[in-house]
Amino acid sequence: MRFTPKRIRRKWKKIYPQFKHKHKLIVMDAETYVEKFSLTLTGRNLFTITGLSIIGLIILTTILIAFTPLREYIPGYSSTEQELLTYQNKVKLDSLENYIRAQEIMIDNIRLVISGEDIPGVDDFLRSEDTSLNYENIELKTSKQDSLFRLIVEKETKESTIDYTGIDNKIVYDYGFVIPVVGKPMKTSKEHIGIDIEAKQNQEVRAIDDGVVLMCYNTTENKKIILIQHSRSFVSAYKNLEGLLKLRGEEVRKGEVIGLAGGSGSCQASPYLHFELWYDSQSVNPLDYIKF
Repeated sequence: MRFTPKRIRRKWKKIYPQFKHKHKLIVMDAETYVEKFSLTLTGRNLFTITGLSIIGLIILTTILIAFTPLREYIPGYSSTEQELLTYQNKVKLDSLENYIRAQEIMIDNIRLVISGEDIPGVDDFLRSEDTSLNYENIELKTSKQDSLFRLIVEKETKESTIDYTGIDNKIVYDYGFVIPVVGKPMKTSKEHIGIDIEAKQNQEVRAIDDGVVLMCYNTTENKKIILIQHSRSFVSAYKNLEGLLKLRGEEVRKGEVIGLAGGSGSCQASPYLHFELWYDSQSVNPLDYIKF
Protein backbone atom coordinates (compact mmCIF):
# COMPACT_ATOMS: atom_id res chain seq x y z
CA MET A 1 0.00 0.00 0.00
CA ARG A 2 1.34 3.36 -1.05
CA PHE A 3 0.95 6.24 1.39
CA THR A 4 -0.07 9.31 -0.58
CA PRO A 5 -0.73 12.71 1.01
CA LYS A 6 -4.50 12.20 0.55
CA ARG A 7 -4.44 8.84 2.31
CA ILE A 8 -2.34 10.26 5.14
CA ARG A 9 -4.80 13.13 5.62
CA ARG A 10 -7.75 10.71 5.65
CA LYS A 11 -6.02 8.51 8.21
CA TRP A 12 -5.19 11.54 10.34
CA LYS A 13 -8.83 12.72 10.24
CA LYS A 14 -9.89 9.31 11.59
CA ILE A 15 -7.19 9.17 14.29
CA TYR A 16 -7.23 12.81 15.46
CA PRO A 17 -10.78 12.74 16.92
CA GLN A 18 -9.73 9.80 19.10
CA PHE A 19 -7.15 12.05 20.78
CA LYS A 20 -9.99 14.39 21.82
CA HIS A 21 -12.26 11.58 22.98
CA LYS A 22 -12.51 11.60 26.77
CA HIS A 23 -11.85 8.55 28.93
CA LYS A 24 -12.49 8.23 32.64
CA LEU A 25 -10.18 6.28 34.90
CA ILE A 26 -12.02 5.18 38.08
CA VAL A 27 -10.51 3.49 41.11
CA MET A 28 -13.16 1.62 43.19
CA ASP A 29 -13.22 -0.46 46.33
CA ALA A 30 -13.19 -4.15 45.36
CA GLU A 31 -15.80 -5.11 47.97
CA THR A 32 -18.18 -2.15 48.24
CA TYR A 33 -17.64 -0.76 44.70
CA VAL A 34 -17.41 2.70 46.21
CA GLU A 35 -15.56 5.14 43.99
CA LYS A 36 -12.25 6.15 45.58
CA PHE A 37 -10.58 8.08 42.80
CA SER A 38 -11.42 9.13 39.26
CA LEU A 39 -9.50 10.88 36.51
CA THR A 40 -10.74 12.15 33.18
CA LEU A 41 -8.23 11.66 30.36
CA THR A 42 -8.08 12.32 26.68
CA GLY A 43 -5.80 10.66 24.17
CA ARG A 44 -3.72 13.79 23.92
CA ASN A 45 -3.31 14.12 27.70
CA LEU A 46 -2.47 10.43 28.01
CA PHE A 47 0.19 10.74 25.30
CA THR A 48 1.66 13.84 27.00
CA ILE A 49 1.74 12.23 30.45
CA THR A 50 3.33 9.05 29.07
CA GLY A 51 6.00 11.01 27.18
CA LEU A 52 6.88 13.17 30.18
CA SER A 53 7.06 10.09 32.40
CA ILE A 54 9.49 8.39 30.02
CA ILE A 55 11.67 11.53 29.83
CA GLY A 56 11.63 11.86 33.63
CA LEU A 57 12.58 8.21 34.02
CA ILE A 58 15.51 8.65 31.62
CA ILE A 59 16.74 11.75 33.50
CA LEU A 60 16.40 10.00 36.87
CA THR A 61 18.30 6.95 35.60
CA THR A 62 21.08 9.15 34.20
CA ILE A 63 21.45 10.99 37.51
CA LEU A 64 21.52 7.74 39.48
CA ILE A 65 24.23 6.29 37.24
CA ALA A 66 26.36 9.46 37.04
CA PHE A 67 26.32 10.55 40.69
CA THR A 68 25.94 7.32 42.67
CA PRO A 69 28.13 4.22 43.16
CA LEU A 70 25.94 2.44 40.59
CA ARG A 71 28.26 3.73 37.85
CA GLU A 72 30.91 1.27 39.04
CA TYR A 73 28.77 -1.57 37.69
CA ILE A 74 29.01 -0.18 34.14
CA PRO A 75 31.40 -2.33 32.04
CA GLY A 76 34.64 -0.49 31.30
CA TYR A 77 34.29 2.08 34.11
CA SER A 78 37.13 2.18 36.62
CA SER A 79 37.03 4.16 39.83
CA THR A 80 39.92 5.34 41.97
CA GLU A 81 39.10 2.73 44.59
CA GLN A 82 39.23 -0.05 42.00
CA GLU A 83 42.58 1.16 40.64
CA LEU A 84 44.00 1.33 44.17
CA LEU A 85 42.70 -2.15 44.93
CA THR A 86 44.21 -3.47 41.69
CA TYR A 87 47.57 -1.93 42.58
CA GLN A 88 47.49 -3.39 46.09
CA ASN A 89 46.60 -6.83 44.73
CA LYS A 90 49.46 -6.58 42.23
CA VAL A 91 51.91 -5.74 45.02
CA LYS A 92 50.62 -8.66 47.09
CA LEU A 93 50.91 -10.97 44.08
CA ASP A 94 54.52 -9.90 43.49
CA SER A 95 55.32 -10.46 47.16
CA LEU A 96 53.68 -13.86 47.03
CA GLU A 97 55.69 -14.82 43.94
CA ASN A 98 58.92 -13.76 45.66
CA TYR A 99 57.96 -15.77 48.75
CA ILE A 100 57.21 -18.87 46.66
CA ARG A 101 60.51 -18.45 44.82
CA ALA A 102 62.38 -18.20 48.14
CA GLN A 103 60.64 -21.35 49.36
CA GLU A 104 61.62 -23.19 46.17
CA ILE A 105 65.26 -22.13 46.59
CA MET A 106 65.20 -23.28 50.22
CA ILE A 107 63.77 -26.69 49.23
CA ASP A 108 66.41 -27.05 46.51
CA ASN A 109 69.16 -26.24 49.03
CA ILE A 110 67.77 -28.81 51.49
CA ARG A 111 67.86 -31.44 48.76
CA LEU A 112 71.48 -30.55 47.99
CA VAL A 113 72.40 -30.83 51.68
CA ILE A 114 70.70 -34.23 51.94
CA SER A 115 72.48 -35.51 48.84
CA GLY A 116 75.83 -34.21 50.11
CA GLU A 117 76.34 -31.63 47.40
CA ASP A 118 77.56 -28.04 47.84
CA ILE A 119 75.04 -25.22 48.12
CA PRO A 120 75.60 -22.53 45.43
CA GLY A 121 76.80 -19.22 46.79
CA VAL A 122 75.92 -15.70 45.79
CA ASP A 123 78.80 -15.49 43.30
CA ASP A 124 77.32 -18.40 41.34
CA PHE A 125 74.25 -16.31 40.53
CA LEU A 126 76.24 -13.33 39.26
CA ARG A 127 76.48 -12.88 35.55
CA SER A 128 79.82 -14.00 34.21
CA GLU A 129 81.89 -11.47 32.32
CA ASP A 130 81.78 -11.72 28.56
CA THR A 131 85.30 -12.51 27.41
CA SER A 132 84.41 -13.10 23.77
CA LEU A 133 85.10 -9.48 22.89
CA ASN A 134 88.24 -7.52 23.62
CA TYR A 135 87.01 -3.98 24.20
CA GLU A 136 90.51 -2.58 24.77
CA ASN A 137 91.49 -3.13 21.13
CA ILE A 138 88.39 -1.47 19.65
CA GLU A 139 89.29 1.63 17.67
CA LEU A 140 86.77 4.46 17.32
CA LYS A 141 87.10 6.24 14.00
CA THR A 142 85.54 9.64 13.34
CA SER A 143 83.83 9.87 9.98
CA LYS A 144 83.52 12.98 7.82
CA GLN A 145 79.74 13.08 8.35
CA ASP A 146 80.21 12.93 12.12
CA SER A 147 82.66 15.84 12.08
CA LEU A 148 80.32 17.96 9.96
CA PHE A 149 77.41 17.16 12.25
CA ARG A 150 79.44 18.22 15.31
CA LEU A 151 80.29 21.55 13.64
CA ILE A 152 76.61 22.19 12.84
CA VAL A 153 75.57 21.42 16.41
CA GLU A 154 78.25 23.69 17.88
CA LYS A 155 77.22 26.51 15.52
CA GLU A 156 73.53 26.21 16.42
CA THR A 157 74.40 26.09 20.13
CA LYS A 158 76.37 29.32 19.88
CA GLU A 159 73.60 31.02 17.88
CA SER A 160 70.94 29.92 20.37
CA THR A 161 72.66 31.61 23.32
CA ILE A 162 71.07 34.95 24.19
CA ASP A 163 72.49 37.81 26.19
CA TYR A 164 70.17 38.42 29.13
CA THR A 165 72.47 40.83 30.96
CA GLY A 166 70.38 43.88 30.10
CA ILE A 167 67.63 43.51 32.69
CA ASP A 168 65.09 46.23 31.96
CA ASN A 169 61.81 44.33 32.50
CA LYS A 170 60.38 45.27 29.10
CA ILE A 171 57.25 43.27 28.27
CA VAL A 172 57.29 42.26 24.61
CA TYR A 173 54.60 39.56 24.80
CA ASP A 174 51.88 39.23 27.44
CA TYR A 175 50.76 35.63 27.92
CA GLY A 176 49.68 36.05 31.52
CA PHE A 177 52.62 34.10 32.98
CA VAL A 178 53.24 34.40 36.72
CA ILE A 179 56.69 34.71 38.25
CA PRO A 180 58.22 31.33 39.16
CA VAL A 181 59.74 32.57 42.40
CA VAL A 182 59.62 35.86 44.29
CA GLY A 183 63.05 37.38 43.81
CA LYS A 184 65.22 39.66 41.72
CA PRO A 185 66.79 38.41 38.45
CA MET A 186 70.58 38.40 38.53
CA LYS A 187 72.95 39.24 35.69
CA THR A 188 74.52 36.32 33.86
CA SER A 189 77.10 35.79 31.12
CA LYS A 190 76.33 35.86 27.42
CA GLU A 191 76.72 32.10 27.11
CA HIS A 192 74.18 31.55 29.90
CA ILE A 193 70.76 30.42 28.60
CA GLY A 194 67.88 31.54 30.83
CA ILE A 195 68.10 33.70 33.94
CA ASP A 196 69.05 33.24 37.58
CA ILE A 197 66.60 34.53 40.18
CA GLU A 198 67.47 35.25 43.79
CA ALA A 199 65.71 32.86 46.17
CA LYS A 200 65.72 31.88 49.80
CA GLN A 201 66.45 28.44 51.15
CA ASN A 202 63.43 26.14 50.54
CA GLN A 203 61.47 28.96 48.92
CA GLU A 204 58.39 27.86 46.97
CA VAL A 205 58.74 27.62 43.19
CA ARG A 206 55.51 27.94 41.20
CA ALA A 207 54.45 26.98 37.67
CA ILE A 208 54.17 30.00 35.38
CA ASP A 209 51.08 28.58 33.63
CA ASP A 210 48.89 25.50 33.30
CA GLY A 211 50.67 22.51 31.84
CA VAL A 212 51.94 18.95 32.19
CA VAL A 213 55.22 17.86 33.79
CA LEU A 214 57.37 16.84 30.84
CA MET A 215 60.42 15.71 32.80
CA CYS A 216 61.84 15.74 36.33
CA TYR A 217 65.18 14.27 37.38
CA ASN A 218 68.31 14.72 39.49
CA THR A 219 71.58 16.03 38.11
CA THR A 220 75.07 14.80 38.89
CA GLU A 221 75.48 17.71 41.32
CA ASN A 222 72.56 16.32 43.35
CA LYS A 223 70.28 19.15 42.17
CA LYS A 224 66.79 18.67 40.79
CA ILE A 225 65.30 19.86 37.50
CA ILE A 226 61.68 19.98 36.35
CA LEU A 227 60.36 20.81 32.86
CA ILE A 228 56.71 21.70 32.17
CA GLN A 229 55.00 21.65 28.77
CA HIS A 230 52.52 24.51 28.36
CA SER A 231 50.09 25.42 25.63
CA ARG A 232 51.13 27.50 22.61
CA SER A 233 54.41 25.52 22.26
CA PHE A 234 55.93 26.93 25.48
CA VAL A 235 58.19 24.90 27.77
CA SER A 236 59.43 26.21 31.12
CA ALA A 237 62.48 24.77 32.88
CA TYR A 238 63.19 25.12 36.61
CA LYS A 239 66.72 24.14 37.62
CA ASN A 240 68.87 24.06 40.75
CA LEU A 241 65.96 22.93 42.94
CA GLU A 242 66.33 21.43 46.39
CA GLY A 243 63.08 19.45 46.24
CA LEU A 244 60.45 18.32 43.73
CA LEU A 245 56.73 18.18 44.54
CA LYS A 246 55.49 16.85 41.19
CA LEU A 247 56.01 13.69 39.15
CA ARG A 248 56.37 13.17 35.43
CA GLY A 249 53.03 13.25 33.61
CA GLU A 250 51.19 15.19 36.35
CA GLU A 251 49.04 18.16 35.44
CA VAL A 252 49.88 21.45 37.13
CA ARG A 253 47.90 24.63 37.46
CA LYS A 254 49.04 28.19 37.04
CA GLY A 255 50.72 29.37 40.25
CA GLU A 256 50.82 25.87 41.77
CA VAL A 257 53.89 24.99 43.87
CA ILE A 258 56.05 22.47 41.99
CA GLY A 259 59.28 22.49 43.99
CA LEU A 260 61.57 24.18 46.49
CA ALA A 261 64.45 26.49 45.59
CA GLY A 262 67.45 27.46 47.62
CA GLY A 263 70.47 25.76 46.08
CA SER A 264 73.71 27.56 45.25
CA GLY A 265 76.07 26.66 42.44
CA SER A 266 79.07 27.65 40.39
CA CYS A 267 77.28 30.59 38.76
CA GLN A 268 76.02 32.25 41.94
CA ALA A 269 77.27 32.04 45.51
CA SER A 270 73.90 32.79 47.11
CA PRO A 271 70.78 30.59 46.75
CA TYR A 272 69.04 31.04 43.42
CA LEU A 273 66.66 29.48 40.90
CA HIS A 274 67.78 29.00 37.33
CA PHE A 275 64.78 29.53 35.04
CA GLU A 276 64.54 28.99 31.29
CA LEU A 277 61.70 29.60 28.85
CA TRP A 278 61.52 27.89 25.47
CA TYR A 279 59.15 28.64 22.61
CA ASP A 280 58.85 26.29 19.65
CA SER A 281 62.16 24.58 20.61
CA GLN A 282 63.95 27.96 20.74
CA SER A 283 65.30 29.60 23.89
CA VAL A 284 63.67 33.00 24.54
CA ASN A 285 64.38 35.71 27.08
CA PRO A 286 62.05 35.14 30.07
CA LEU A 287 62.23 38.87 30.87
CA ASP A 288 60.33 39.57 27.63
CA TYR A 289 57.40 37.43 28.80
CA ILE A 290 57.35 37.78 32.59
CA LYS A 291 57.47 40.97 34.65
CA PHE A 292 59.51 40.52 37.84
